[in-house]
Amino acid sequence: MFDNRSLKLDLFALALLALGAFLATSLVTYDSGDPPGTLVYPPRAEFHNACGPIGAYAAHVLFAGVGFGAFYVLGSLTTIAVLLLKRREMDQPVLRGVGWAVSLAALSTLAAMLMPRISPGPEVGAGGYLGAMGYAVLESNFAMAGAYILALSVLLAGMLLCTDYLLIRFAAKTTIVGGAGLIQLGKAGQQLATRATAHKRTDLEAGPPPTNATAIDTDESDADEVEESAEREKDAEEIGLKVRTPSSKAQDADEQAGAGEITDATSEDSAGGGDAGDAEALRIKNRRTKEPKKTERDEVIEQLDAAESQVVEQIDYTLPPLDLLLPADDVSYEENEKEVRRKAKILEKTFQNFGFNVKVVEIETGPVIAQFEVELEAGLRLSKITGLADDLAIALRVPSVRIVAPIPGKNTVGIEVPNENRQLVRLRE
Repeated sequence: MFDNRSLKLDLFALALLALGAFLATSLVTYDSGDPPGTLVYPPRAEFHNACGPIGAYAAHVLFAGVGFGAFYVLGSLTTIAVLLLKRREMDQPVLRGVGWAVSLAALSTLAAMLMPRISPGPEVGAGGYLGAMGYAVLESNFAMAGAYILALSVLLAGMLLCTDYLLIRFAAKTTIVGGAGLIQLGKAGQQLATRATAHKRTDLEAGPPPTNATAIDTDESDADEVEESAEREKDAEEIGLKVRTPSSKAQDADEQAGAGEITDATSEDSAGGGDAGDAEALRIKNRRTKEPKKTERDEVIEQLDAAESQVVEQIDYTLPPLDLLLPADDVSYEENEKEVRRKAKILEKTFQNFGFNVKVVEIETGPVIAQFEVELEAGLRLSKITGLADDLAIALRVPSVRIVAPIPGKNTVGIEVPNENRQLVRLRE
């Protein structure tokens, strides 16, 4: 309860509360005949204010300066003290102060306009000197109607600045509809807006996936195209790289799973047919790693888990078939492999043009990007490679290139290059 308290702030808040109580008593018991008022002649020798001469002077200054705005000042001091005691943080205090000063000036001006013949204190008026001055300026420049409009607008703007929409929330709670009705209406509108904007085109509604194919120059001759294709095949034969496509990844996963089963079977056979020394070692290991004795609570929890699993197994539920989803698009991995091998050759040539001996050791392809793993020569700084991202993008004729330096778990650097034809990955796949 007292962990987040500050003695200085609490004492300051209590001082503000004491000041507010003092001013409230002074304002309520104000007598216009007390000095320094001039309505009674000769001046009184005694003060009728409950707070004595200091209270009489404080009330006189407030009423003469801002009129009925003195009660606004009193309410503001009390509000600040309560917020400090509740440990509420007030952000942007300068902006809040400006908004409060503007709202006080507008409130005093409106008091002087609405009650020209009423004065809470001296004979200045209902808004004091500040309200009288604002009234005179607005009436002489904007007439009466414009003065009311401008004063109300400035008052609302000042209240918004110093209370942060608290006035609007209070007005909404005090209307006939009530705050609960406004909240429910806002939630309903938010749900409708969410439903309206949350609909997206499905695979059935969407057309074919957009492709980012490279532009073909129609002025090139057929002989140039044949020569370029022959050069690509030659580069593919020269580079003996390992290209990992999505299909090859699935095969590797199946092979690793089969190898894991064989390893488990071998380990079981070796555990069953060991010699006496191995058995003794196993017994020693088991004694060291002996599990702690189960308590009654653990046994009850295990029984509850077993009963729950039996209930789940009794539920006969058939999962929906995968035929409900759209099938995957046919992708030519051979063409993609030729393309990434050609780009690997371009990468090595580009690095050689900058004087770096860099070799591409592995390529991992994906539906959108392909990652080229390059091995740096000894003594080559990594910062020199990362600074060539834009030059590599220009050489590969792609919008951008991302350099992963280094790849986690490896001593190589990854260069991610976007594919020319982006593939659409279906949920069924």
